[in-house]
Amino acid sequence: MGEAKSTWDFDHKLQYKKTQLDDTNYKLEVITNSKVNFERMSGFLLRRSYLICGGYDYSLKVTKGVESFDFKRQSPNLIRSNLVAKLECVSS
Repeated sequence: MGEAKSTWDFDHKLQYKKTQLDDTNYKLEVITNSKVNFERMSGFLLRRSYLICGGYDYSLKVTKGVESFDFKRQSPNLIRSNLVAKLECVSS
């Protein structure tokens, strides 16, 4: 626990890190690259959360990396940050 494990997801064609904070809490970080858009990264977070928690009973809080709808037009040379979220699996 507490150690980030970096993994490549071939289905979504992206790299991510998963850190287990305790039995039910995780930090997920999707690594930004020029070929992966925000929609794929955010969809990946939802799907990965489902797999980690084993169902829909989870809470996902994005803490870094959300971009505005028109960020490319406003800041075409912006270097995007990784998409980071805290995942809590809720036991029923």
